[in-house]
Amino acid sequence: MASHTPPPSYEQSLSTQSLAADTAAQSPTRQSSDELLMQQVMAMSLAQAQTEAQAQAEEARMAQVLQASEEEYEQAARARAEAQAQAEKALQASEEEGRRAQAEAQADEARIAMALKASEEEHRQARAQADAQA
Repeated sequence: MASHTPPPSYEQSLSTQSLAADTAAQSPTRQSSDELLMQQVMAMSLAQAQTEAQAQAEEARMAQVLQASEEEYEQAARARAEAQAQAEKALQASEEEGRRAQAEAQADEARIAMALKASEEEHRQARAQADAQA
């Protein structure tokens, strides 16, 4: 006798059909679930990219503020150095003017002292001459 596979039972047939129907019914749900999951992942990636872009923009703004602050500081430092140099020049000029004035005053004093000596000498000579004539 030839071996013969018995036909599937009615219950086995129903079970197989039910499994196929369940798989078919779950496929759109699984697909929808996968699509939803993918959309969520993409949304999270987009949100992360936006956050990173905002952070980079903030870093760029802060870098600009820092650079502007450094430039202002450098300008202030240059202005301060220039003002100090001008003050030193003015002080040197004032000191030189003071030394010149002092030298002129000393020269005037020396001329006056010489004129006084000459005048005293003339006075002595005139007195000696007057005494000699008297």
